[in-house]
Amino acid sequence: MDRIRKLDKSQKVVLLALAVITVVYTVIYAVTIPRVGYLYHETVFVPEEADGTTVYSADYHGRKCRFTVSDDTVVFEKDSLKYGPYYFREDPTAIPDGSGFAEIMKGLEVRYNDKVIFRGGAVKVSDGQYWVYNEDGTVAVSSSPLDEQDEVIVDEHGKVIDENTLFVCGITDLMLGPELRHKGSWAAWLGCVVYCVAVAAIVIFADEIFRWNLSFMIKNHEKAEPSDWEITWRHLAWALFTIMAVYLFNLGLKL
Repeated sequence: MDRIRKLDKSQKVVLLALAVITVVYTVIYAVTIPRVGYLYHETVFVPEEADGTTVYSADYHGRKCRFTVSDDTVVFEKDSLKYGPYYFREDPTAIPDGSGFAEIMKGLEVRYNDKVIFRGGAVKVSDGQYWVYNEDGTVAVSSSPLDEQDEVIVDEHGKVIDENTLFVCGITDLMLGPELRHKGSWAAWLGCVVYCVAVAAIVIFADEIFRWNLSFMIKNHEKAEPSDWEITWRHLAWALFTIMAVYLFNLGLKL
């Protein structure tokens, strides 16, 4: 404790920042990791059974969103906007001809009202989601209703599209049974904490590290004092290390 009291103001500020970052992200990880559900567009939709249906709900950028899934239908709601119902059925004849995945692919058909909006196949991949292919063998690409700001529906290029073509890949995941996942990892959290402790040690023992480095270059290194440039460099490095701690904690939340 005596060493801590002798630290200068900048060192104490960095140590306080590291402590606050660690505490705040510990709380965030503790809240985030137990939230297990359907991971869609980096958002965890938590499932709840109700009246023979499964409702996956989440807040997305301040908007209340939910998927309601029954035996053969999916409905998506975002605040007052409603998409669907979309009707889903398995159809082996929809599997793309000549597909290398034909033996493990499921043939699918999705309808909106009486209109068929998708026919093709889906293959489950290692992360629990599905690769979806059109009936002609091309990769299926669908837009997401999460990204829409109002009733005008556009794709990632800003082109207005029909709502009937929305989130075919998401419908496939939901109807075939999504693998429930969570964001964040305690292993990543521990790695970040170790990083913060290492940075704190660098800050606390800055002079000792400075003289140890000099010991390989000069004599009487124990009497050396850091220059103004050395001190400035330290402050810049500590600021960078602190910013990096925030980046690493955020990165861990995406695992």
